[in-house]
Amino acid sequence: LDLSNNNFTGDLTHVNELINLTQLSLNSNRLSGEFWLNDQLMGTIERLKIESNEFTSVAAHLANATALKLDQCDVSENDFTCPIPSWMIER
Repeated sequence: LDLSNNNFTGDLTHVNELINLTQLSLNSNRLSGEFWLNDQLMGTIERLKIESNEFTSVAAHLANATALKLDQCDVSENDFTCPIPSWMIER
């Protein structure tokens, strides 16, 4: 699912209603708040692109994203105010 470059605002409430996604691109929008995905999505996401948004934190449960490929994860250019988990920045 590619929703990049749309100037979307707000949080991810409706994205979390989706199931069985393996790729999610939300980059270059104006999404804000805590970035989190429900446990069902965390088990299937392999590619995650959320760069260039206004997220303020990354939910700790992202460490449980067992299918996520680190070279396919980009969280850069956000407004994070808490530490980003080391597994997300060690490439």
